[in-house]
Amino acid sequence: MRVDRHLDSDPVRAAELAAWDEYLTKVGTGQLEQVADGGYVKLPHANCIDVQDPIRGKEQLIEEVFGDLAVTNSNYEQTSKRAILAGTNADVDDINERCLAKLDEDPAIVYSADSTVDKDFQHRFQTDYLNTLNASGIPPHKLHPKENCIVMLTRNLNKIRGLCNGTKLLVLEIKQRLLRCKILSGDHGGREVLIPRILLRPQDTRQPCAWQRLQFPLKVAYAMTISKSQGQSLDRAGIYSWSPVFTHGQLYVAYSRTCSPDSTIYAVRSPDGRAPFITKNIVFREILSDAMDVE
Repeated sequence: MRVDRHLDSDPVRAAELAAWDEYLTKVGTGQLEQVADGGYVKLPHANCIDVQDPIRGKEQLIEEVFGDLAVTNSNYEQTSKRAILAGTNADVDDINERCLAKLDEDPAIVYSADSTVDKDFQHRFQTDYLNTLNASGIPPHKLHPKENCIVMLTRNLNKIRGLCNGTKLLVLEIKQRLLRCKILSGDHGGREVLIPRILLRPQDTRQPCAWQRLQFPLKVAYAMTISKSQGQSLDRAGIYSWSPVFTHGQLYVAYSRTCSPDSTIYAVRSPDGRAPFITKNIVFREILSDAMDVE
């Protein structure tokens, strides 16, 4: 759909976009030609970075997507429409830390207040121990935001005011219990808002106890997981793939965030003993067979 909106451009460009549209469809339906056993497919070589070292690969991808962040970050609206996508939270967090380090502003440290849900268990789990716990969807005990950095909400706070899960914000002022931010996109773009700390509880039943964290519901948003990027439209995207995707449709979601083939940069590690610029495409064709004609 993103590509279709631009198919009425000049004939040469329209032909390129039509070919890209067909390529994306084949990725999504699992019809792209496999070049090696295990579901490996070929990436567009023109936009690929062959990653041999993870640190160098991430730094090169940041440069390709954002340019000099110390300079380009001042154009907040443009920067907020760019992102690096990765398959794991560990890679996302590392890339975000590297992006933050490139900004000139001094970092702040914002601490959470952690406790057990059942107060009778508080004496068994010391606060220092609860501070070390992490769970999916829960921000860490220590956040390190910077003024003028771009963050994303991870909870719905106020849909009427545009504060929804996935909303990108510019941090204007940092206090221990309150953030002053500006919404960067959507109908509420440009509006200044105050973000409070809220009480968050992990849903993971494997946690050592039922605990809760009072913290700002946000993450730095220069990078995000492929799963989190669903529904996002980007002007420029980078895809970091040290390890191949691991579930149905992930590759298609990553590829289809932009509207043109030259707006996406791929940083991929070549599998041992295999040709460069190939990666896995996992598609469970039986899921799609009832909805569309898949041979």
